[in-house]
Amino acid sequence: MKTLIIALLFRVTISKKSIKEKIDYILFLVEDLLLNPDFNDAISLPFVNALKAAALAAKDADVQAESKATADIKAKDTALKQMDRLYKKMVVHAEEICGDDEEKAKRSGIIMRKKRAKKNASQPQNLRAKTGKLIGEIEARCKSLGPGFTYLWYIRKEGDKEMTKPESTTKANVTFTGLESGVLYEMIVQAKTSTDKSEASDVATARAK
Repeated sequence: MKTLIIALLFRVTISKKSIKEKIDYILFLVEDLLLNPDFNDAISLPFVNALKAAALAAKDADVQAESKATADIKAKDTALKQMDRLYKKMVVHAEEICGDDEEKAKRSGIIMRKKRAKKNASQPQNLRAKTGKLIGEIEARCKSLGPGFTYLWYIRKEGDKEMTKPESTTKANVTFTGLESGVLYEMIVQAKTSTDKSEASDVATARAK
């Protein structure tokens, strides 16, 4: 279970502001994000620019609603809802960017972290292995434990006593390469956090292609 608790500023800050303050906050935030190297990649920039455009549209709609007919209030409400939706998406994307990096989270200005409990590493379950797609390969996977875990994969020829040094992945799958074609192998996996390492999984077997 994910123990990292995210307090969205949309809930703890934005919701308490006036419309003008909300818009000004978003515009300030996006300018800060555009200067933040953590968010200057090809995936993040569209999020930031879309949020900026939505905030500017909301600002314009708010001005129009104040100076013109009541009919413009509907346009203002639509613009504000779009800004809020994009803001929430930006928060989710920021969490993906920052992960467990507390400094990145702090620099983002979006995510506020509550105190985290230590995350215990559970024993990986449902380890499965199969012949790989290329010569000398075996593919293995287990049930994902969620974000914040590293997986340590060990393998050996059937009958050998010692496992190889582990291959490390951040996802619950791995492809072993450079194996002897046609040979049966045994493998296990352990889960690891910054403070804990799990028991090894049950053994799985597969034949290298």
